[in-house]
Amino acid sequence: MKTQEIVKHITELKNYTSYDGRYKLKYALASTLPDKAFMKFVEDEGFPEIYDKSITRRGLNNRLSCRQRNAIKKEIEELSSHQCKRKTFLRDNLKSRYKYAFPKDQEKVLRCMLFQPSVKERQWAYSKLTASWSKWDGLFEKDVITIFEKYKDKDCATLIVKCLPTSYIYDSREKLAEKVGWQRVIVTIGKDYPDTIDLSKLNTEETIRTIVNLGLHEHRKFIENILYTNILREIEYILSEGRLDDDHRITENDMRFFLLPFYATQESRDSFYCEKDWGNMGKGHLPYYWGVRPPEDTFNYLKTLSLQGIAGVGLALWAMGRLGMAAEIVQFSKYDMATEETIEYSISDCQNVPIKIETWLFKVYNYIRANVYGEQPLSDDELIKRFVNRSYRITEGFVYNPNIIQPIEVPKALSEPVGLLEDIGFVATKIDVDVPF
Repeated sequence: MKTQEIVKHITELKNYTSYDGRYKLKYALASTLPDKAFMKFVEDEGFPEIYDKSITRRGLNNRLSCRQRNAIKKEIEELSSHQCKRKTFLRDNLKSRYKYAFPKDQEKVLRCMLFQPSVKERQWAYSKLTASWSKWDGLFEKDVITIFEKYKDKDCATLIVKCLPTSYIYDSREKLAEKVGWQRVIVTIGKDYPDTIDLSKLNTEETIRTIVNLGLHEHRKFIENILYTNILREIEYILSEGRLDDDHRITENDMRFFLLPFYATQESRDSFYCEKDWGNMGKGHLPYYWGVRPPEDTFNYLKTLSLQGIAGVGLALWAMGRLGMAAEIVQFSKYDMATEETIEYSISDCQNVPIKIETWLFKVYNYIRANVYGEQPLSDDELIKRFVNRSYRITEGFVYNPNIIQPIEVPKALSEPVGLLEDIGFVATKIDVDVPF
């Protein structure tokens, strides 16, 4: 069979809907092509990854790189012309040829893409440079700085923070922080320039990660304080149905807790949870937070409630582990075991699940107040009054008004860490009058 007929048949296979069949047939047919025809076919196809092994097996890498040299030179010259009318085509071609080009030709392609007015092409160049910065031995350092000063691209700032000398990052820290945030900048240059470690510029999660990444063991007490104050704040947040300012609440990276039941549209809320599954008591968000599944049969279901399930606890424990805070972790585990509770429910009594969760949260709230901070436990009536009528003891005929929000008082003992937290730059917020987070 003639080479042209084989290539034509491979091209016609694109019309088939079965991806697997097309892939196998194209690969098998391409394997029958002579080397020269095969290389031209791969170029025309845009260097698909499925042919990489065939190129290596045939020993064509060097020959294929030689074929790119003249093509890259001509396409860059045409792309640089003001009369060029196929810029998109040429840019895509150059990016495709990059993989099999010699380093010198790759350098030309990268520099060409870096200075393109299109942010899409610059982002491509940033990604390639980030992945292979050590290969170029600082060859693109001045180019990257020039491009950042001109365009202020976020991806360029990320590349700079990852790869450029800390001296430049220090000098340009304000501009870079505007794009990538202060945490990345501080973590990158903090060891070489300790004067830049200003934790007041970070939120709680960023502060914790910065303390860990820079090994700031002098702030270990801050992590322990945050662990317990966050538990209290999170419980307040849950029981008040998300009507607290959460700007300084710790959240975990995997976003296990998000406010879909509180802020999403009714349609999207219904697709994730249904209030009627839990007795239509206005507490459907409580089982949702803990990932409690509605019963679907007559079997009994079990769910263990633990301090470890509260958002932010995992992050704090991770930090404590990295900082070698073994004694503090053991103490937390004792509190966790003392408060852990398993609830059992079935389809006949699932309406009681929200009440059980709420009661457990009340118990944990009082336990932390008493055992960690030495505060007197609150009575049932005080808890009900404090948490904005979210108790199950709502009188018949009560009309819930979301605009009436009672302020939540912070335990007095929580004001003790103020001096420690202020030392690292934290300032109390409008809601954290006594407890700067």
